[in-house]
Amino acid sequence: MSINVQHMALVIADISGYTRFTKYHSMALLHAEQIISDLIEAVIDSSDHPLKVNKLEGDAVFFYAESQGDNYALCAAVKTQAVKFFEAFQAKAEEVLRNPVCWCSACQNAGELHLKVVAHFGEVAMKKVKTFEELAGEPVIRLYRLLKNSLKSSEYFMMTNEFHRLAGDVGDMRRESRTENAEGIGAVSVQVFYPQGQILADVSAAPKAGWGKRLAQYWRVNWYAILRFFRLRPKQTFAHLPYKTAQTTQTVELPKV
Repeated sequence: MSINVQHMALVIADISGYTRFTKYHSMALLHAEQIISDLIEAVIDSSDHPLKVNKLEGDAVFFYAESQGDNYALCAAVKTQAVKFFEAFQAKAEEVLRNPVCWCSACQNAGELHLKVVAHFGEVAMKKVKTFEELAGEPVIRLYRLLKNSLKSSEYFMMTNEFHRLAGDVGDMRRESRTENAEGIGAVSVQVFYPQGQILADVSAAPKAGWGKRLAQYWRVNWYAILRFFRLRPKQTFAHLPYKTAQTTQTVELPKV
């Protein structure tokens, strides 16, 4: 095992409304699981260097970016990618609503899901054991604790002052300066940015996918649901990550909202 301490930008992208969304009956629950996975994959697919995926949770993904010396450029790049998370998430949610695979409660209520992003910058210890990387230290704890906050909104981009000082504002988002009480840490000064148009666009008039694509989507989701129902397949993994990595990566239980 090796331990390396360095400055990093840390980001958590978390789906709000997850617990309420997955409380339906069995088949809708399996459809909800597939929809959540599709939304998380859309967020990860929109990410790029210097962000790397560290841990996956059912409704969240934890990213990090290692500093190469220019912390301002690093955090500015991470901020730009985090803004794209919201665009990718909304585009996928609108696609699900526009082309539902069935009339179950999960497929019809994907618009109830929103994205929360929290970012921080600090000195983090990275422990490497074979192919597994674990991030530790107060900055990691702070990031997780900030997910449980006093915000009323279900969609926002929260930056700690340490990250905001390096990354700057998000030009087209409304900003609010706040102080949050992080459990075990105390008062934390943050800047919260609210995406414009939190309500999804009206999808009723949007063009629908062709029947071939919709049928393929129908079979993909329902075949997955059947296999999960009869316990012939484990819970959804993430196709664009190595299977071994997705299975061996440890997870941290994140607060549900």
